[in-house]
Amino acid sequence: MMTYQWFLDNGWPIQEDREIIEQWKSSGRQTEDLTQRRLNHYRYRLLFESTRFPTPGKACDELFRTKTADPLPDPIPNTQPRKDALPPLSVRSGSRFFHDPSGRVVDVREATAMGLYRLWLDNRRDRVDELLGYFRDHNINMIRPLFELHSEYWHGKNSESKDRHNTHLEGDHWWGQLVPFIRHIESFGIYTRCCLFGGIEAFVGLPTAPRTDVMTGNPDAIAKARAYVDQFVGTTRDLPSVLYEVANEPSQIGFGYDSDVVKALGKRIKTLAPNRLMNFGAACDEDNTFYCDQPADFFDEHLRRMRDWDYLASCKRLIEHTAVDYAKDRMPFVSGEWMNLGNITRAGGRLADGTPSTATAFCSAAMLRLKRCVPSFHAHCLLWCDMPDTMTDAALVAWSRALDLIPMTFPGHGINGHWTQSPFDKDIFPRTDEGTDAWYGPVRIFGLDGHEGYIGVSIREPRDYNLVGDKRPIQTLHLEQWGDWQSRIVRA
Repeated sequence: MMTYQWFLDNGWPIQEDREIIEQWKSSGRQTEDLTQRRLNHYRYRLLFESTRFPTPGKACDELFRTKTADPLPDPIPNTQPRKDALPPLSVRSGSRFFHDPSGRVVDVREATAMGLYRLWLDNRRDRVDELLGYFRDHNINMIRPLFELHSEYWHGKNSESKDRHNTHLEGDHWWGQLVPFIRHIESFGIYTRCCLFGGIEAFVGLPTAPRTDVMTGNPDAIAKARAYVDQFVGTTRDLPSVLYEVANEPSQIGFGYDSDVVKALGKRIKTLAPNRLMNFGAACDEDNTFYCDQPADFFDEHLRRMRDWDYLASCKRLIEHTAVDYAKDRMPFVSGEWMNLGNITRAGGRLADGTPSTATAFCSAAMLRLKRCVPSFHAHCLLWCDMPDTMTDAALVAWSRALDLIPMTFPGHGINGHWTQSPFDKDIFPRTDEGTDAWYGPVRIFGLDGHEGYIGVSIREPRDYNLVGDKRPIQTLHLEQWGDWQSRIVRA
């Protein structure tokens, strides 16, 4: 794991170096040497302490503030909720986005928060507020907690898991805290996408449900599930900040593949709460569009995780994607649980699927924006709702930066970098799939081209590669490097 000492000795180039140097000169210390080691100190703060030091100036202040400057105290994290209510979200025919009641497009940025309800039920409000405050400060405005986590895994009986179980079988306390929980999240300016079935153990009477279908043809379990849906939705449907998901990965928790039971429960939710948005669940099959269907308001698929090039291959895969492209003219698409970003170390030392690469985090968010998907940040620590460490925070900062750089509604149609109308020469791309790994150049560039120009992301460039335009000059809006690879957002 990277330590502060390692970073002082090694570091790596980032875009803010020039601004750090200018800040150094303007502080009245231009006669002193800005050593590589000292420069790495400021780089570390910019990359891994971005909440405390959001700008080069803030990162530099402590060790080379001007002679006349007074010491600046460290900011106290704001965990106080805000009071204004959120407007309910809606969808519109032909739109890929969520809208507020006035019709304005809402920039929804979701994050995983699977085990948060357990912390709330156990009255660990300091942990809840710390995470919600962190999300708010990083412009996360929707979270996805899971309910009915009743398997042995969520009881912490697995060497790689923690106790974050919750189930309606806990009784009045569980039911009575639903509304206060969602209202409290709303007070931080955050919507709650409630996943009603994180598991089905409580309905089928098993300690851990198999991945085979144990719900279809099980009238007793279906009746219990329907009664649970009726009470859950009846309790929460008046809250403007609530959205519903029927089940988390139905085929993986006992509903089976292409579950008519899931669809029936989703239809029941829409009958009970016609003014709240609902999705069925992720099929975990990028070629499956079964759940992209009415009366669902949006479609969620947990995108494929491809390990090549620090998972940048996953970003390339999104250029042409059955589920994403099928939803294009039908309903908004949410990216759900894509790869784990940031620190991927599990308890016990094994690694989760994903990468700490900020270049991948940056590229993944850029691709979601360009494909007009609703982005969702997924990290292993957020299964347990542990606070992100510096490595995960760096991934979220890079992810957010890409979303900030690409306007949601940038006009244009999608084009590949090797197409004739793109700003790039096709010769910069690999000729064949077999030669891709050794290719010195970008694997792909995908962008939008329209009357306001071109904006795109270059995927998996070799580190320090110099990208130039062919037919039009290009401007690099941001270059994100990690290890052997880099990604960049460009305009033309």
